[in-house]
Amino acid sequence: MLGGTLFTHCIFCQTKFRKNSVFGRLPPGRLLAFDPKQGRLWAVCEQCGRWNICTMEQRWEALHELERMVRDRSQLVAEIDNIALLSAGELFLIRVGKAGLTERAWWRYGRELHQRRSRFHGAQSRLTAYTFGAMAYVSDVIGLGDDDLSIGWDDAPTADILRWRRFGWAAWHGSVDCPYCNSSLKALRYDLSWWVFP
Repeated sequence: MLGGTLFTHCIFCQTKFRKNSVFGRLPPGRLLAFDPKQGRLWAVCEQCGRWNICTMEQRWEALHELERMVRDRSQLVAEIDNIALLSAGELFLIRVGKAGLTERAWWRYGRELHQRRSRFHGAQSRLTAYTFGAMAYVSDVIGLGDDDLSIGWDDAPTADILRWRRFGWAAWHGSVDCPYCNSSLKALRYDLSWWVFP
């Protein structure tokens, strides 16, 4: 902590934030995100890309200074409907406006989602999936298979195999009673999730 109010490291990956020399009251880091309407301020980690929410103390004063900086001394780098990326000296600022959930999610988690998608469609994932699927198929042929493994070999087996390998056979575990037949549901298989009605 810095002066009891500001943090110096990313709470996710523990990378130390680089100091900015623009304002002493701002959190450390060269990439800051803020939402002036909601009163939120984040220091964005340059290493992992995660947004670290700042504490309430001194947040409003820093938000006013950021708004003044955006108005007086920043240059627009990129902009979509409700979010703008601005450059102000050594700082990069992400100003969040009336953005919807999808728009905010892509700004906050877009890099991570892109990396996950690339890994999923990569050759290593396919090789792992088909190797694991072949072993499961051989086990099933000789009678040692897992009855809960349901692979759609015709459609997209990679997704089924990787999902089963990582999460198991059920999309949900718990206990819910059906209001119509009074039966109790303890788990929901991925391949039977179409049974669920809102």
